Amino acid sequence: MWRLAAALVLAAASALYDDVEHVTKFTTSEDAEKAIFGDDANVYVVHFYQGPNDEGVVDEHSPTITAAFAGAAKELADLGVKAACIDVADENMLKIAKRFNLRTVPHVVGVGAESRANPYTGKIDRAVEVYEPLATRGSLTKTEFKRWVSSKVFPADSVARVATKDELAAVPGPLAVLLTERATTSALAKSLGVALRGRLSIVEVQSSSELGEAVHGDEALPRFVASKESMDAASLKTADAFDGDLRDRSAVLEWLEIFALKERRPASSAKKEEKPQENEEGWPAGYSVETASTKDELEKILEREPAVVAYRKGASVASFAHKVVEMDGADAVSCVEVDCDGFKGPVCDGNDYVYYPYGEDKTPVVEEDGMSAFGEAALSLPVADVFPVSGKPDIETFLRLSVTHPDDDNAPVGLVVFAKKHDVSPTVRAAATTLARHAGVRVAQWSSPSLAEVAEYGVQKLPALLAFYATDAPEGADLPPGQKAVGAAAYPRSQFGPVTFMSLLSFMSSFLQQVAPETAQELIDGIRESSRVDPSSMRGESSTSSTPVSKGPTFADLNDPAAWDERCGAKASAALCAVALLDEHGRAAFADEKAIAESVAKSEQPSPFAFGWVDGACHADFAASFDVDDSKLPTVIAYAPKKERYAALVGRYSAADVRAFLRGVLRGSIGTAPLRAPLSLTEADCAAVHASRQAPVEEEDALDDDFMAELLAEEAAAKKALEEEAAAESKRLKEELEASKKKPDAPKKKKKKKKKKKSSEL
Repeated sequence: MWRLAAALVLAAASALYDDVEHVTKFTTSEDAEKAIFGDDANVYVVHFYQGPNDEGVVDEHSPTITAAFAGAAKELADLGVKAACIDVADENMLKIAKRFNLRTVPHVVGVGAESRANPYTGKIDRAVEVYEPLATRGSLTKTEFKRWVSSKVFPADSVARVATKDELAAVPGPLAVLLTERATTSALAKSLGVALRGRLSIVEVQSSSELGEAVHGDEALPRFVASKESMDAASLKTADAFDGDLRDRSAVLEWLEIFALKERRPASSAKKEEKPQENEEGWPAGYSVETASTKDELEKILEREPAVVAYRKGASVASFAHKVVEMDGADAVSCVEVDCDGFKGPVCDGNDYVYYPYGEDKTPVVEEDGMSAFGEAALSLPVADVFPVSGKPDIETFLRLSVTHPDDDNAPVGLVVFAKKHDVSPTVRAAATTLARHAGVRVAQWSSPSLAEVAEYGVQKLPALLAFYATDAPEGADLPPGQKAVGAAAYPRSQFGPVTFMSLLSFMSSFLQQVAPETAQELIDGIRESSRVDPSSMRGESSTSSTPVSKGPTFADLNDPAAWDERCGAKASAALCAVALLDEHGRAAFADEKAIAESVAKSEQPSPFAFGWVDGACHADFAASFDVDDSKLPTVIAYAPKKERYAALVGRYSAADVRAFLRGVLRGSIGTAPLRAPLSLTEADCAAVHASRQAPVEEEDALDDDFMAELLAEEAAAKKALEEEAAAESKRLKEELEASKKKPDAPKKKKKKKKKKKSSEL
């Protein structure tokens, strides 16, 4: 049975929400999946808890948050939010618990995003937001929870904000337009956008925008108009308007149904993941394939390469090219294209594919197709670099050799593969050779162990990958003097995907960055030296310069839409942007935080990054596209405009950490993700936006939710604490800035010990 952490203690939680009409209790995983993932016209908040199980272990914490969750659910129901609870002690709910990747309870999530097909499983999926205060502070308060639902669970892309006539004309009908004075999108508008998703577009026009000033007359705001067709500025003035109470969501929704389509529009083809362009021969652009037009050329390649697949020029490589590229940089299996017009090679007598196995005896072996040839060549790779483990004594020996007592030149790290099968896969063979050669990291494989044997290492199922490393021993540990303790990090499949040579090397590179940065760089440099790929060609750039330099100022103010478009927009020349998201009017440390980002921009020149900053507190929807809200400011985003992918700084906002983050992105050790919502930067008076957020809530705030007034009291109480925190932060940043200006000492090069030659005895 699937279990939660053993730290949970006894309590009576079986009757949670039994008498609460606003909270649905699912009894089967199928019902839960159909409701939560099957219909994206609904927004769900879900509380996972554990009732009594066969071992008598239940969830003590969940009963303490039920009152707040149920109270919030009742009020959020006015915005169309559906609340549910799931008891993970019920075996019927194990499937849904695994789908949410549940590890502990209580666990609260929100689901409001649009449904999309998972590219790996084909299942319909929706992005999930986790209520972090429960995980980090162990608390759930009604007011804070409702605010989280309004700002995080309701997707920002459910409502389009337009500021010009051209932007309005581009929105297809039917549509409804909310004319408002608000600078931020209301929760009510978002909820309507979700409910009518795919059937009617919801648009907001701020009265102070170019379009708002053109169409706003003497009518009181807010004002909701709708049409079955697309609208321009002229029709916006004459369109049907809602004349009821805009706080009555049910009435507004019933009115909008008059204009909405009966069925959803066909899903517009979402932007597919960009695949590497292919050259005329079928290989990814930038990949260099060996060619042989004479016998001598072929023999030289066979002498140089470990294992080789040869194919006749013109034969298809579609079935195996991606496999060869996946092992790029491993010096494992390479390909050679044989030109039969030049000489009669091994693939010129009707056999299109042969392989030459690893070893000195390079005798060609004929295969029916390219994939078979590659597979056999890969299986010929040596297993000598993989340490065999058959029990606990073997793994203790391996850990002693690789972690606690490594050779002087090796990092105190070892990778162990816990495999289902006895065979060592080509991926593990290639990775072991590469890690040993470039990083001095040993690799072991424990084949077909029982789960009882490997439980003490944290392995719960096979296959598994663990990187072991040396760490300081805890106080009181019974270890020999000077001996280090051993820690372990599991391969995170959710981050790196299925195990391939490149994903395994990316994991080890990222891991080594934390425990042995110099070794990580040696590994990256070694793979690059062995690589057959020209990265600039794969990006569609010129290979004449390895470091493209961005044009314009070193550090730019990007708060103006025109400046953003020129610097980091879809048509900008920059391939990468490094954007500091700051809070100009809400944080006393703004000047110091901006100076940190600017100092990094100047110190990193020349750089492929175009550097700049945006007020993330003012441009909240813009920041939300990078999954950033006020609580995460200040931070830095690395953004690729052409691919619409980004990576966010994790950790302290300091010059050293920002530099390390950006260099990690360039090296490829830090992965990127697609935007959370369409990116749009609109013109705004940030001082006015900040002032409006501090002002008392007016009647129109009922469009957002009725609980905003409650927040003012909390914000006022926290204001003094925030000011003190900002002052302390300002002091720290000044010290950090001063430290960053100091030139670091050049790293000392290790001197190699010269071995003394023994005098020969006569």
